[in-house]
Amino acid sequence: ILNLGLSFLDEWLYDTWTKLKRNDYFVIVIILVVIAAVGFLEGIMIGLLMSIFLFVLSYSKVNVVKHELTGKTFHSNVERSEYLKQIIADHGEQISIFPLQGFIFFGTANRLLDEVNERIENEKVPHLKYLIFDFRQVSGLDSSTINSFNKLRIMAKNHHFKVIFCSLNQDMTYQLSAGDILPDKEGVFIVFDDLDHGLESCEDELIEQYKKSDEELSDSKKADSFKDQFPGISEYFEEKIVTGNTAIIEQGKDPGGIYFIESGRITVRLDIGSGEGIRLKSLGAGTVVGEVSLYLGSKASASVLTK
Repeated sequence: ILNLGLSFLDEWLYDTWTKLKRNDYFVIVIILVVIAAVGFLEGIMIGLLMSIFLFVLSYSKVNVVKHELTGKTFHSNVERSEYLKQIIADHGEQISIFPLQGFIFFGTANRLLDEVNERIENEKVPHLKYLIFDFRQVSGLDSSTINSFNKLRIMAKNHHFKVIFCSLNQDMTYQLSAGDILPDKEGVFIVFDDLDHGLESCEDELIEQYKKSDEELSDSKKADSFKDQFPGISEYFEEKIVTGNTAIIEQGKDPGGIYFIESGRITVRLDIGSGEGIRLKSLGAGTVVGEVSLYLGSKASASVLTK
């Protein structure tokens, strides 16, 4: 029995010294001491609790923010005129985008708040107006994160910015609703189905804020109208007024020509079967659609619908 006990000590204490991290080795020593002093079950229970504690401590060090983007460098799939693109380029840093990852609990949520606070206090960049969270790669939320989001609500009110939640799954939406985070009657927290639509909304608000009236614009920027840009061929244009939610180009069919968007908004949608579709991009005034099919002499690769 003495030889068997010594062999266990050699295997568990001596051999593992070079194989395990010091924290894990420390847990083994504590288990041994508790088993010897109190009992076997107590030692196993202490070891289990310490392992859980060390796991939580290690996982909390993982950065829940995959990377930080701004509206200046990352854009929605909305094609705009050069003038509107310039507005986003000039003021896009007021939009901060945080793609999140992993499981968000009290440890990682606190780190998330720290990163938001760093962005707010960074005087080298413009004032934050829109904070976008992309939950597409988040596996779940702990109930304790509700408290962190309540702190974020107070932070957003004090510093006058909006928080955009994108790509929440059903379970996350239920948790945030149960915690009185959503729906937000004060308009601090706003939900969108995906990052593309959330970013589009922020860009539209920036454009509306900084867009000048026609009287203030120079002649070079004033016209999104193709009739003004190409007066020599404007007589060959056929004007069409189309109502909303109308397919002007159907996937797999002849597009029937090039469409110059004079006003309004259209969506390029790829049908993937079973009634589902993916928005490839959205286009506004001053853009063109249908030119690829005309150049290649092929059928339309996607559908185009008015909004």
